[in-house]
Amino acid sequence: MKTLKMTFTVMAMLFTLIMNAQKDLNTEFQNYLNEVYGAFNQGGWEKLKAYYTPTATEVDPDGTITSGLIQLDAYYQNFDVTMESKPKFTYLVKNSKLIGEDVALIVWSGTVEFTVNGETLKNKGTTSAVLVKKEGKWMIEQTQITTVPSEGEKY
Repeated sequence: MKTLKMTFTVMAMLFTLIMNAQKDLNTEFQNYLNEVYGAFNQGGWEKLKAYYTPTATEVDPDGTITSGLIQLDAYYQNFDVTMESKPKFTYLVKNSKLIGEDVALIVWSGTVEFTVNGETLKNKGTTSAVLVKKEGKWMIEQTQITTVPSEGEKY
């Protein structure tokens, strides 16, 4: 019986350590997203692109794949021009995982509200990103955005 109690105690301690490490990792990446979205809010794509690797890829909800910083640059330059006001973002890291010392996967939920052609649009969704650490700084290598339909909306 004493051995069983000791085993459960050790397992509980390990579980607590793992959960605390996960919480710390999620906090680290929540802070990272604060920095990334802050850069966008300060200067649009021109500030944001410093967080992307030269080979970065983005997969949009419609399945469009944009690869490489040159193509992403063209895509986001166009995006910046179409906005009638700065987009408003909300976001929360739901999960994160270190895949290696220099590679991480993060998943966050969020909303973006923006105005185009006088129409205010609000998209809700989930984004995942693969990050790589270059010279001690996390960089975006790949993102995938999945739009979640609002109530009453159909795909």
